[in-house]
Amino acid sequence: MINFIKEIFNNRKSESTNENQNNNIDEILIHNQNTINPNKLNYLEELKKSEEKYRKRYEEQVNKKEEKDLEKKEKVERKKAFEENRKKRQKEFHKNNKKKGTDFELKTGKVYEERGYKVLYNGIENDKKDKGIDLICVNSEEIILIQCKNYSKEKSIDHVKVKEFHSNAIIYIEKYTINKEQVKLKYVVPDKKVFDNSAIRVFRDDTYNCRYEVI
Repeated sequence: MINFIKEIFNNRKSESTNENQNNNIDEILIHNQNTINPNKLNYLEELKKSEEKYRKRYEEQVNKKEEKDLEKKEKVERKKAFEENRKKRQKEFHKNNKKKGTDFELKTGKVYEERGYKVLYNGIENDKKDKGIDLICVNSEEIILIQCKNYSKEKSIDHVKVKEFHSNAIIYIEKYTINKEQVKLKYVVPDKKVFDNSAIRVFRDDTYNCRYEVI
């Protein structure tokens, strides 16, 4: 009987000890949850926010770089397109000018052919190698060296251009040993208004032996 009572007492004591141990474990878990886990959680949250912040900043930098690269590419393409259009317009302009000049030379040559001259279309045949002499008109009495300018802008031809034609004609005469007494110089235009006053003064100066004609 005494042994049975001791055994019951010991069991109760053991249960009490286990209960105390369980209570201690619960207290430790609660303590850890209230002290360690929140700090660790806050650290992870701050780390996540920091990573997100730097990720956004990196994406913004990448986007800005892509935008700049795109703008630079578009600028280069626009410049290239502009340059191509400029060259195209310039080529078309020179082509039209050349046709305009050629048409006027043909028109002037036909006029002189109707006057009984034999006409050499030096400008059309030799292009830039014509040395400023577009037409060479010849009959039994004289040789006329002609420069044709199909200009329309007022006062676009000054004394410098006329004197340049005169110099080119002198070089041509000396090169082909032509008798100067037989040679006349003509500056042919579609309208007198293209000459400025300085050019008119050269035409009036017999020293240059150069006159203009409107055709």
